[in-house]
Amino acid sequence: MRTVFLILTVAITFFSCRKEKTTWDSDWRVPLIQDSLTLHNLVKDSILAINPDGSYHLVINRDILNLSIDSLLQLPDTSIFQKVVIAVSSLNVPPGISFINQTESHEFEVDDLILKKVILSSGQARIKLSSPIAAPTILTLTLPSVKKNNLVYTRTLDAPAGSLQNPSILTETFDLAGYEIDLTGPNGNLFNIIQSQVAVRTDPNGPTINVTNKDTVVFEVFFENLVPSYAQGYFGNQVFSDTTTFDFDLLNKIVAGTIDIENTSLTLSLRNGLKSSARSRFTLVENTGVSGNTIALNHPEIGPWIFINQATGNWNSLVPSIHDILFTNSNSNIEPFIENIPKFLKIGYAFELNPWGNTSGGWDEFFSSSQVTARLTADMPLAIGMTNLTYADTFNLKFENNAANFALKEGNIEIQTHSSYSFDAGLQLLFLDQLDNVLVSKISNEKIKGASSNTNNTSPQQIVQSKLVLSLSETEIKQLEQLDKIVVKAIFDTPQNGAISTFYEGQFIAFKLFTNLKLTTQL
Repeated sequence: MRTVFLILTVAITFFSCRKEKTTWDSDWRVPLIQDSLTLHNLVKDSILAINPDGSYHLVINRDILNLSIDSLLQLPDTSIFQKVVIAVSSLNVPPGISFINQTESHEFEVDDLILKKVILSSGQARIKLSSPIAAPTILTLTLPSVKKNNLVYTRTLDAPAGSLQNPSILTETFDLAGYEIDLTGPNGNLFNIIQSQVAVRTDPNGPTINVTNKDTVVFEVFFENLVPSYAQGYFGNQVFSDTTTFDFDLLNKIVAGTIDIENTSLTLSLRNGLKSSARSRFTLVENTGVSGNTIALNHPEIGPWIFINQATGNWNSLVPSIHDILFTNSNSNIEPFIENIPKFLKIGYAFELNPWGNTSGGWDEFFSSSQVTARLTADMPLAIGMTNLTYADTFNLKFENNAANFALKEGNIEIQTHSSYSFDAGLQLLFLDQLDNVLVSKISNEKIKGASSNTNNTSPQQIVQSKLVLSLSETEIKQLEQLDKIVVKAIFDTPQNGAISTFYEGQFIAFKLFTNLKLTTQL
């Protein structure tokens, strides 16, 4: 909001030797507001685009639903635990000899998911090793099913001597970004199974050591903050539902009136980028207009579930399945829906993953580029008819009349305009106090004149000048001492009782407001 401060101060100086009072009138002209109405900023905001002939067309492209792999597949933190010990009661082990080498399978706990393979975009693993062996040893942890760049993860750690009462403890953390985890087990026919292998050998440079079956070496691996970029398996039956509200800020300053449009169409596009069965539905599409009236959009595919085919392709060739719902005048009430001039658009939706269960046998796939989206799109000419369409803008304004020796007798508000639109506009000014109470309301009997016809951006714009004058009485001027803000309303009516008019780049209405005041001063 622009802030304009008008401080009207009359400083009156007189000499003490003056014996007789003198009175005279003077005229004061003070600028108040300067502004313009244009659609140029909406092009910057990608709400409008410009055709080759310079005319505007309306572009809507908003996501209602956007689910990616990290929101559809959330992996919980989990851990694996392995204890290793010799199989005999006691054993003397020479330097550099491996005396334990064990492989185990563990359940990779991921709630009710069935996972065969995941590739991680981020995450970490914390390793904790505990050894009671009373001599330095070398321990090697291998995760045969965890690979990066086709290399198996393996880590060798030097464990210092410990005891049963006070085992040596080693910890380490490694980054899992880019690692692939195969969860199909040793024979490739299972799911949610991860393997670990632990090997223990004596220090090649150390002494022969005695190890008993009480010397249990413990490995723990804690998997944390796992975010997948790819997953294969069955990802459960999941339902996502919500109601989303969109504000059309560009219409916030339209406060009344009606419009008429033509060639109207709107599309709700459902895109399934998952190689998994899914269905979706829209439970509600309605808008609340500038008048406060709410209209629901009617269409045969609003309400019922809509089956969405799986995506096709692979990593570099993934092609989403698309289902478009087209709203036209022949299959919906789209025209009165748009003509309601929406300030708020409310859309309710639901999306269900695997509505019929594990029909693929655990062969569903999510890729890093997999997304489920619902998108609202429209592309139509900005050609509308207008009847009493009222645009209001508010300006802060301060008026001070605090001199003791003068009085404001009368005056007027002068409005100078330049317009290149093809229609006239009415004008109303509301003068408000700090509580938004109307102090004075003035409606011009004259119109802001528009150009006689539209012109495109390749021709010089026809610009029409207008001058409107609103008189202010002495009583009204007195009321303006409480002035805090002024509301400027422009009321648009297209020719021939709201006939369709096209808008072109470069068109505008520019206006300046002045006060012309007559003061009576007495000294």
